[in-house]
Amino acid sequence: MFLNSGSYFLIQTFIMIIYVVSRLLNTLFKCCPQYRIVRKLAVLNYDPQRFNNTLSSLGKLLLESYFDLTFCVILSSNVLFKAFMQNKFSEYFSTGADRFASIVTILYILIMSIFLLYGYYITKKGSTQNSIFFEGIKTNSKW
Repeated sequence: MFLNSGSYFLIQTFIMIIYVVSRLLNTLFKCCPQYRIVRKLAVLNYDPQRFNNTLSSLGKLLLESYFDLTFCVILSSNVLFKAFMQNKFSEYFSTGADRFASIVTILYILIMSIFLLYGYYITKKGSTQNSIFFEGIKTNSKW
């Protein structure tokens, strides 16, 4: 699954690294407020909605990559299921790369299921105006 999903994991990792580095810089800037340049950098770095913006970015990335990820999850889970039925399940946890791919597959089975239910809930509730996935979309119709 890891190799089939293109640059999704790269972009997801990059978003997470930006969030962590920004939080670390903010913590570092709090330690040295006596310097003027540090205060200016802290003002440039400060974002009170950083966590929400990061979640929004990750959610939009998941939405845009949903079809590709679903396809990869179906293929990988099919392989894991067949291995489980043939009592060869341990082969997919024998090396580090196999363990990583199998764990990511299992996690994404859960994530994709939750995302599907969440999308269904949003559309049934009719609250698309407050959802991060519909930020730039203006619609007059009710689904």
